Parts: sequence; C-alpha cells; structure tokens
Amino acid sequence: MLRERLSEPLALPAVIAHADWSANERGRSVVVARLAGDGHYRLRPPAAPGPPGALIGRLAAHGTVLLGFDFPIGLPCRFAERAAIRSFAAFLRDTDPAAWRRFILPSLPDAAPSLAAPFYPRRAGGAARAKFLSGIGVGYRDLLRRCDRGTAHRPDACMTFWTLGAQQCGRAAAAGWDEVLRPALRERDDVGLWPFDGPLGPLLRRYRVTIAETYPREFYPLLDPPRRWSKRRRDDRARLAGNVTALADRVGAVPDAALVSALQDGLDGDHDFDALVGLLGMLAVLRGHVGDGCPADDPEVHAVEGWMLGRDAAA
Repeated sequence: MLRERLSEPLALPAVIAHADWSANERGRSVVVARLAGDGHYRLRPPAAPGPPGALIGRLAAHGTVLLGFDFPIGLPCRFAERAAIRSFAAFLRDTDPAAWRRFILPSLPDAAPSLAAPFYPRRAGGAARAKFLSGIGVGYRDLLRRCDRGTAHRPDACMTFWTLGAQQCGRAAAAGWDEVLRPALRERDDVGLWPFDGPLGPLLRRYRVTIAETYPREFYPLLDPPRRWSKRRRDDRARLAGNVTALADRVGAVPDAALVSALQDGLDGDHDFDALVGLLGMLAVLRGHVGDGCPADDPEVHAVEGWMLGRDAAA
C-alpha cells in the first residue's frame, strides 16, 4: 500500500518516462507521462521506444525529463576496485572506443572473462559460473551491488555481468549502456545520471534530462496485489487494472482512455506492465510518498555502484 507522504515533493519535470529494456528490441517498452496545467500527469499506453539514439532527444523536446531504465546502472564496488574504476559515469563517458567494445562484448563460453571483458557468456554450451568467477577474480556475492542484494523478504536482483538464461540482465545492461547512456554522456551536456551526479532534487533542477535506474518489482507492493499472481499471465494483469488506476490516482496521474482500455485487456505483455508500474513508482518518489532509498553516506554507491530509485536501503 502507498504510505503517507515520507518527504517533501520534488521538483516536477515536464516529462516522466520509464522504459522496460532488454537486449532484444522486441522486448522493450516505454511509458511516457506529461505534466498538465492542473499538476497531474497524463498517461498514455506503453509503446515501443523507437531508435535508442533518438529517445532522449525526443523526450527532451517537451521540457525537463526524468527517465528511468530497469537495467543496472553501476558496477559492483569490488569489481570496480580491481579494475581501477573510480567513477562509473566517467568510465561510461571516457573509455576509448576499442576498449569499450571489448568491455561490453560477452566472452565465449570456453574463454575466461576478465576485468577488461567481464560480460559472460556470449552463448550457451560449456558456460560455467565457476569459470566466470575465476576469470573476474572475485566471489559471487562481490558481484552484487549493495542495491542488488536481497533480504529475508526479497530475493537478490540479477548479477550485472551474467548474460545467460532467466537472470541475463547483463545483456540489457550492455545494450543500455552502449545504446543510450554512453552516447548521452558523450554527446550532451544536459544529462545527469542519478545518483552519480548528485541527489535527485538538485539533478532535476540542474539538468534537462535526469536518468535513474529502476526495479519495477520494488514497486509491486504499491499495487496491493493478491498473494498469488504473475505479471506474465494476461488474466492476472487484467485483474490488477483497478489497482493500477487507483495507484495512478494516488500519485497524481490520469490514464487516457486508450490506456484504461489496454489495462482492462491485460496489456500486451509483462514488458508493458513493468514499464507502467515503474513509471508510477517513480512518480510516487517525486510526490514524496516513497523515498528515493539511496544511502546518503555511502561513497561507493555514489561513485560506482549506483542505486535503484525507490529501493529502501534500510530494508
């Protein structure tokens, strides 16, 4: 359930967008909300994001933007230490093209990954976690960022560099860094990366576009879902239509008629569902109902690891 306001509302950008991102373009979905004169955001149905290189410019044409992506934005601090990376934002922006291509290309299953090429494996067949960890030179838990680590009430999130099977968020991370984040930081001077460039409030005032990592699953409790449900079942998504519209109302968002109809029909897939829930969670943070969660006193988080917007560090 949505709590009473935890903090003062933040500056409201003209546009909020949230993208459910994968390495495969067919698995990508973005929801965009625009601020109206009455202080409410108008929500449209999920849609394909289009060419990655054009996404930020298209959104920024309408004013200030808070843009969320559900791929990892940051590096595990133990990996960063071994690789001599002191700033994730600077690493994205300044790594030379040849080294960058090597870094994001997953290693073959029979080749050990390394600090210079940590993503693994490029394909199935002979891949082994032991080989992966040996190549990187750290233990499995050391490859989870602080915000990736689970608790008694929630499982670990995906490991950043793994690219195979159901836990292959490494492919989405490599694609997102290469197609969106690195070009934005290298080609524009009006893009801020949270929390690396500062707290959320100042970033929203300072930059035309502020980018943050999200984890839609973190916002599922705001929907007050039934005990047993799955975002992958269309009927379950349709049964949550009322919960989604109620959450939208509580965070000051108004779905248009097309979105209401799509919700009642269960949306087109779980990518659309996560894109929408992620955006409503971002708006809950902006409105002050949910804290951004980022530990203020952890220099490793702010320099290299990053944080998932809305994930409670105290939990």
